[in-house]
Amino acid sequence: MEKTVYKTVGSTNYELVKEVNTYSEDTRKVAAIKGFKMISFAQVGISEDPAHPMVAPVQLSLDCGTPQNVNVTFQMLSYNFGVPWQYQKTSEITENFYDSTNSLTGTIVTNKTYNYNNPAHLQLSSELTSTSTSGETIESRYFILVILKLLQNLV
Repeated sequence: MEKTVYKTVGSTNYELVKEVNTYSEDTRKVAAIKGFKMISFAQVGISEDPAHPMVAPVQLSLDCGTPQNVNVTFQMLSYNFGVPWQYQKTSEITENFYDSTNSLTGTIVTNKTYNYNNPAHLQLSSELTSTSTSGETIESRYFILVILKLLQNLV
Protein backbone atom coordinates (compact mmCIF):
# COMPACT_ATOMS: atom_id res chain seq x y z
CA MET A 1 0.00 0.00 0.00
CA GLU A 2 1.36 3.41 -0.93
CA LYS A 3 0.82 6.88 0.46
CA THR A 4 2.36 9.95 -1.16
CA VAL A 5 2.38 13.57 0.04
CA TYR A 6 2.91 16.31 -2.53
CA LYS A 7 3.35 20.05 -2.49
CA THR A 8 2.01 22.00 -5.46
CA VAL A 9 3.69 25.10 -6.82
CA GLY A 10 1.80 26.54 -9.76
CA SER A 11 0.86 23.53 -11.86
CA THR A 12 3.83 21.38 -10.77
CA ASN A 13 3.59 18.69 -8.07
CA TYR A 14 6.66 17.94 -5.96
CA GLU A 15 6.82 14.68 -4.04
CA LEU A 16 7.65 15.36 -0.40
CA VAL A 17 7.09 11.98 1.27
CA LYS A 18 6.38 8.56 -0.16
CA GLU A 19 5.55 5.65 2.12
CA VAL A 20 5.32 2.08 0.81
CA ASN A 21 4.03 -0.55 3.23
CA THR A 22 3.98 -4.31 2.67
CA TYR A 23 1.69 -6.66 4.53
CA SER A 24 1.75 -10.39 5.14
CA GLU A 25 -0.52 -13.19 6.32
CA ASP A 26 0.35 -15.58 9.11
CA THR A 27 -1.60 -18.83 9.18
CA ARG A 28 -0.30 -19.71 12.66
CA LYS A 29 -3.18 -17.62 14.03
CA VAL A 30 -6.52 -17.92 12.27
CA ALA A 31 -9.71 -16.14 13.31
CA ALA A 32 -13.06 -17.74 12.57
CA ILE A 33 -15.99 -15.80 11.20
CA LYS A 34 -19.15 -17.74 11.89
CA GLY A 35 -22.76 -17.00 11.13
CA PHE A 36 -25.86 -18.04 9.29
CA LYS A 37 -28.10 -16.82 6.53
CA MET A 38 -31.81 -17.50 6.17
CA ILE A 39 -33.31 -17.93 2.72
CA SER A 40 -37.07 -17.56 2.22
CA PHE A 41 -38.80 -19.91 -0.23
CA ALA A 42 -42.41 -18.81 0.26
CA GLN A 43 -44.31 -15.76 -0.83
CA VAL A 44 -47.59 -14.61 0.61
CA GLY A 45 -50.26 -14.19 -2.07
CA ILE A 46 -51.55 -10.78 -1.00
CA SER A 47 -52.16 -8.13 -3.62
CA GLU A 48 -50.34 -4.95 -2.66
CA ASP A 49 -50.43 -1.63 -4.42
CA PRO A 50 -46.86 -1.04 -5.70
CA ALA A 51 -47.48 2.70 -5.82
CA HIS A 52 -48.14 2.71 -2.05
CA PRO A 53 -45.92 0.01 -0.48
CA MET A 54 -46.40 1.31 3.07
CA VAL A 55 -50.21 1.00 2.97
CA ALA A 56 -51.62 -2.32 4.20
CA PRO A 57 -53.74 -4.33 1.73
CA VAL A 58 -57.48 -3.76 1.98
CA GLN A 59 -58.43 -7.35 2.67
CA LEU A 60 -56.37 -10.21 4.01
CA SER A 61 -57.80 -13.60 3.19
CA LEU A 62 -57.45 -16.54 5.55
CA ASP A 63 -56.02 -18.70 2.79
CA CYS A 64 -53.29 -16.44 1.46
CA GLY A 65 -50.83 -19.17 0.42
CA THR A 66 -48.72 -19.19 3.57
CA PRO A 67 -47.13 -22.62 4.16
CA GLN A 68 -47.97 -24.29 7.46
CA ASN A 69 -44.49 -25.78 7.96
CA VAL A 70 -41.64 -23.38 8.76
CA ASN A 71 -39.09 -25.81 7.25
CA VAL A 72 -40.75 -25.33 3.87
CA THR A 73 -40.70 -21.56 4.25
CA PHE A 74 -37.07 -20.96 5.28
CA GLN A 75 -33.73 -22.67 4.93
CA MET A 76 -30.87 -21.83 7.26
CA LEU A 77 -27.36 -21.95 5.85
CA SER A 78 -24.43 -21.68 8.22
CA TYR A 79 -20.91 -20.59 7.34
CA ASN A 80 -17.53 -20.72 9.00
CA PHE A 81 -14.66 -18.85 7.34
CA GLY A 82 -11.06 -18.98 8.51
CA VAL A 83 -9.28 -15.64 8.22
CA PRO A 84 -5.49 -15.63 8.69
CA TRP A 85 -3.90 -12.92 10.80
CA GLN A 86 -2.63 -10.02 8.67
CA TYR A 87 0.10 -7.65 9.80
CA GLN A 88 2.45 -5.00 8.51
CA LYS A 89 5.79 -6.53 7.51
CA THR A 90 7.85 -3.61 6.16
CA SER A 91 7.70 0.12 5.60
CA GLU A 92 9.87 2.28 3.34
CA ILE A 93 9.60 6.05 3.80
CA THR A 94 11.30 8.32 1.27
CA GLU A 95 11.55 12.00 2.22
CA ASN A 96 12.57 14.54 -0.43
CA PHE A 97 13.93 17.98 0.41
CA TYR A 98 13.78 21.02 -1.88
CA ASP A 99 15.41 24.45 -1.79
CA SER A 100 13.64 27.77 -2.35
CA THR A 101 13.82 27.28 -6.14
CA ASN A 102 12.14 23.85 -5.79
CA SER A 103 15.27 21.96 -6.83
CA LEU A 104 15.77 18.60 -5.13
CA THR A 105 18.55 19.00 -2.55
CA GLY A 106 18.39 15.71 -0.68
CA THR A 107 16.60 12.46 -0.01
CA ILE A 108 16.39 10.34 3.11
CA VAL A 109 15.15 6.75 2.88
CA THR A 110 14.05 5.03 6.08
CA ASN A 111 13.36 1.28 6.05
CA LYS A 112 11.50 -0.46 8.86
CA THR A 113 11.00 -4.19 9.35
CA TYR A 114 8.39 -5.34 11.86
CA ASN A 115 8.80 -8.69 13.63
CA TYR A 116 6.03 -10.60 15.37
CA ASN A 117 7.72 -13.58 17.01
CA ASN A 118 4.91 -14.95 19.14
CA PRO A 119 1.58 -15.88 17.50
CA ALA A 120 0.04 -16.47 20.93
CA HIS A 121 -0.26 -12.74 21.68
CA LEU A 122 0.13 -11.14 18.19
CA GLN A 123 2.03 -8.17 19.57
CA LEU A 124 4.96 -6.48 17.86
CA SER A 125 8.17 -8.08 19.19
CA SER A 126 10.80 -5.91 17.53
CA GLU A 127 11.28 -3.25 14.91
CA LEU A 128 14.41 -2.76 12.82
CA THR A 129 14.97 0.77 11.51
CA SER A 130 17.69 1.82 9.07
CA THR A 131 18.19 5.24 7.51
CA SER A 132 20.13 5.99 4.34
CA THR A 133 21.93 8.96 5.95
CA SER A 134 23.37 7.12 8.96
CA GLY A 135 23.80 3.65 7.50
CA GLU A 136 23.21 2.06 10.90
CA THR A 137 20.35 -0.19 11.97
CA ILE A 138 18.51 0.39 15.23
CA GLU A 139 16.54 -2.45 16.80
CA SER A 140 13.70 -1.65 19.16
CA ARG A 141 12.37 -4.56 21.19
CA TYR A 142 8.96 -4.66 22.80
CA PHE A 143 7.90 -6.79 25.74
CA ILE A 144 4.49 -7.65 27.11
CA LEU A 145 3.54 -5.92 30.33
CA VAL A 146 2.54 -9.26 31.91
CA ILE A 147 6.08 -10.59 31.55
CA LEU A 148 7.50 -7.48 33.19
CA LYS A 149 5.09 -7.83 36.12
CA LEU A 150 6.07 -11.48 36.57
CA LEU A 151 9.74 -10.51 36.63
CA GLN A 152 9.05 -7.80 39.23
CA ASN A 153 7.37 -10.38 41.47
CA LEU A 154 10.48 -12.61 41.30
CA VAL A 155 12.79 -9.86 42.55
